[in-house]
Amino acid sequence: MSEAKPRMSNAAEPNFESLFQYNLDPVFVLDDRSNFTGVNPAGELLIGYTQEQLRSMSYMQLITPKHAEEVERCYFHVIQRLEPQTMEVDIMRADGKIAELTVTTVPLLTNGRVAGVIGIAKDMTARNKSLRLIDGQNRVLEMIAKTQELDVILRSIVALIEEQTGALCSVLLLNPAADRLRLRSAPSFPEAFNRNMQDLPVGPTVGSCGSAAYHKKTVIVSDISTDERWDGYRELVQPYGIEACWSVPIVLEDEVVGTFAMYSFERRSPSEEELRLIERAGALVSLAIERQRQDETIRHMAFHDALTGLGNRRLLEESLDRAIERAAREGNQLSVMFLDLDRFKIVNDSMGHRFGDALLRQVSRRLVESADGAGLIARQGGDEFVLLLDGASEERARALAERILDALQAPFYVEGQEIFITPSMGVSVFPDHGLDPQSLLKSADYAMYQAKQNGRNGFQLFNPQLQSKAEKRLELENHLRRALERGELSLHYQPQVNTRTRRVIGVEALLRWNHTSWGPISPATFIPIAEETGLILPIGDWVLHEACRRTQAWIDDGLPPMTVSVNISARQLQQPDFVSSVQAALLASRLPARLLELELTESLTMDRTSSFEVIRRLKQLGVGIAIDDFGTGYSSLHYLKHLSINRLKIDQSFVRDLLADQNDQDIVKAIVTMSHSLGIEVIAEGVEAAEQARFLERHGCDQVQGFLFSRPLPAEAVPAFLRK
Repeated sequence: MSEAKPRMSNAAEPNFESLFQYNLDPVFVLDDRSNFTGVNPAGELLIGYTQEQLRSMSYMQLITPKHAEEVERCYFHVIQRLEPQTMEVDIMRADGKIAELTVTTVPLLTNGRVAGVIGIAKDMTARNKSLRLIDGQNRVLEMIAKTQELDVILRSIVALIEEQTGALCSVLLLNPAADRLRLRSAPSFPEAFNRNMQDLPVGPTVGSCGSAAYHKKTVIVSDISTDERWDGYRELVQPYGIEACWSVPIVLEDEVVGTFAMYSFERRSPSEEELRLIERAGALVSLAIERQRQDETIRHMAFHDALTGLGNRRLLEESLDRAIERAAREGNQLSVMFLDLDRFKIVNDSMGHRFGDALLRQVSRRLVESADGAGLIARQGGDEFVLLLDGASEERARALAERILDALQAPFYVEGQEIFITPSMGVSVFPDHGLDPQSLLKSADYAMYQAKQNGRNGFQLFNPQLQSKAEKRLELENHLRRALERGELSLHYQPQVNTRTRRVIGVEALLRWNHTSWGPISPATFIPIAEETGLILPIGDWVLHEACRRTQAWIDDGLPPMTVSVNISARQLQQPDFVSSVQAALLASRLPARLLELELTESLTMDRTSSFEVIRRLKQLGVGIAIDDFGTGYSSLHYLKHLSINRLKIDQSFVRDLLADQNDQDIVKAIVTMSHSLGIEVIAEGVEAAEQARFLERHGCDQVQGFLFSRPLPAEAVPAFLRK
């Protein structure tokens, strides 16, 4: 070494020389003017300069600008204050690459004076690089977990791999419909390059990316200029000095969804480390895409109805909020249409929920076809739908309503059965009928209810009078909820008479509501409300228990045993515990099962999978089954063949004009003849004239009931009527 060779003392010099030369860590010696005076072989290997080259250099020539000030401060402390220092510093190697070092510096003393500085370095480049990779991966994973936008995540992955390798990277995602790759992220490439890479085919020899996607495996092209897979695509990369390209397919659930590519400015193959990195990058991209799909699925579930795929209440509310803001800002109108399917609950309860769900899906498809992209269609729940027509006037809403009426007029075919369903629709218009979502929806709901009152299968535009009617109905519903506990409900009983003996053989229990303030309320008014709201379940259970209790009480008082008929709603029949409820009513009252008859509407018997089984179990209890309003329902005789029906009740619509209408006479005679051939009794309701009774008796009708014999009687009046 030169005359400035580091010296401690004569005795220490051989040991220092040995430590200096053979130390595995780089050791540098500087004089007191910051010039290199020595470097050991490990140091030469690290920085790529020989000792001779370094002797003409100051250490500051190797230090990167960001660390220059810190290094000068440390050097001053060592020289002036004789304080050892440890620092992290980046230096520029002879090949232009950066080495990251941790350097410990101590003063070099010669004959008691400071002659310079000795620096012992630890090369932290690989370690720091690995730590940055781990940290970068963790940041990407955190972004994925927080559902950051996919483009932001892809840019972060590309930047991480570029920082680790010095290469340029890109991500292309597959459009499966077109079987083409589209550039999604290549932030380090010029715009012109990105434009050329916007749309690439997938094939066995389509560059590195198209080939990787086609073969579903990593493709390494170490020399683009000679590789046939780049024929026709070289001109895309050669202007930028790119000589090699390595691509890994991005695979999700065994499906190629894109490619990750690394581009090199040298003709070479990737190192094992680079290959691991590009494969790791592909895995991260795959994870990000998977999370995005999951997030999209979750978002879709959060804003869409699972059964029909239409928007749900949440999407409707947010969309309506934005639409109102836009309409108010631009001075436009918008329309809200509230649609409810007529008598859907009867279909759903009688045919079963699976049948009802299938019908709702078909209705939804016809609504979408009718709207033809005119606005948002949302399912509020059950059989209620809302259509938001952004920027639409009353006239456009009316035209859409007409299209929907036409579309739903055709029959639906569900599980091999033909069924008809009609809609009732109400329309409100912003700003005339409301300035906020709640007001517009409420106004449309009021109008829809009026459409039902007008006979269903139509639409109604909102007007203020509708609100008072709807509010009255809501008030009625609220009072009905308390009617049972307030003791306002009661049963009246209408006698049923044998046509030949003219003796009473049973009674039909009929529900009555006598409001404490409003007086008697017609069943035609409150029964539909009970059905729609579900109040029919607790009320129906009370009716069943009370009818059984009262009938047994009459028997206990000495009256002859007679049958009590109780009307059963569709909702009651569909309850899983209905048979148990009937059994409980019989046990609590001690009434023999043979004296209880349940009247079912004709439509309730049509669902073979549920109603048939319930009726079979009721028959096992010994309970009688009657079909009410026969001839007005589905007019299918299938259930008469498979169910053990006790009685058919001829609807009063056939009895009312019996004496004047030949068709009614023929229908009644046909029903009686058919029923008797099947061993089923027949009872006619609504008999008000003696001539009607004689006609029915003459043609074999077994029993009758109606005002001719008695109006429905309060329970306390029945014994006197029977004894008379």
